[in-house]
Amino acid sequence: MDIQLLSAGDRELFSRYVSPIARPVSDMSFANLLMWRDVYDIRWGEWDNHLCVFSIGGEEPSLFFPPIGNGSPARALDACREVIRACGHHRLAIEIVREEELDYLPGATLTPRSGDYVYETSRLISLEGRALSHKRQNRNAFVRKNPGIRIEPYRASLHRDACVELLERWNHRDSDDPEQEVCIKRKQETAAATCLLDFSEELALPGIVLFVGDQLIGVTIGESLTPDTFVSIIEKTDRQFAYSAQYIFSEFCARCWSHTKWCNACDDWEVPGLAHAKQSYDPAFRILKWRATLPL
Repeated sequence: MDIQLLSAGDRELFSRYVSPIARPVSDMSFANLLMWRDVYDIRWGEWDNHLCVFSIGGEEPSLFFPPIGNGSPARALDACREVIRACGHHRLAIEIVREEELDYLPGATLTPRSGDYVYETSRLISLEGRALSHKRQNRNAFVRKNPGIRIEPYRASLHRDACVELLERWNHRDSDDPEQEVCIKRKQETAAATCLLDFSEELALPGIVLFVGDQLIGVTIGESLTPDTFVSIIEKTDRQFAYSAQYIFSEFCARCWSHTKWCNACDDWEVPGLAHAKQSYDPAFRILKWRATLPL
């Protein structure tokens, strides 16, 4: 199998493979894959009517998710084994495996991963009900405390540099140990999010930026995953502005995604604070995910 580096021009091909999937995970979002391309050296190939996506530059060469398409996934998986073997490794790792894919991975060693959080878009807009009353109060408090709130569609020519500065502020923690895994992940996410800022207009991704007065304090960008689901790919706000995250999340859903039924807010990286924040929005359900390893 010949594999090539992922590029923006591959979006239509990826869509042909992903769109028939009833409930894809956030990791299958094309924009999500493209933003992480340089961090993980993401490459792809086709074999026997299947799309195979590889991470060559991670901790070990791996498949991002099992081959997707029509035909025999087992044959496509054998072709993927050859790619990994050519990289000099002696096992096949698959980073993201959905529950419905477990049946054709017999003998795999499975490690549970954090699953995606999926919410009803309409509830994120209204924040109605007892379970979300604190989010509604937070959003209202942000409006009361900050006169001069303004939202604009994200435009790279107007907002890119200020958004990068925001990402750098978000990434920096005075108490950080740069060797800690969470700090390394945050640094990688900052690099990936900067990449997303650069190509989002080329892919026509909906995004908004949040201002208080003349200061840009938030940015969020998403992508349609299926006809009834969007994925919230990045959302970053200035921590000095309390409740700005609750405000921009709800506004993004209202302004860009009110026509959808579901919002997939990705997983929590197994970071306790992020898990608590995502769970506090009362998800409708989670999409379970595993990491699998197989002998070559």
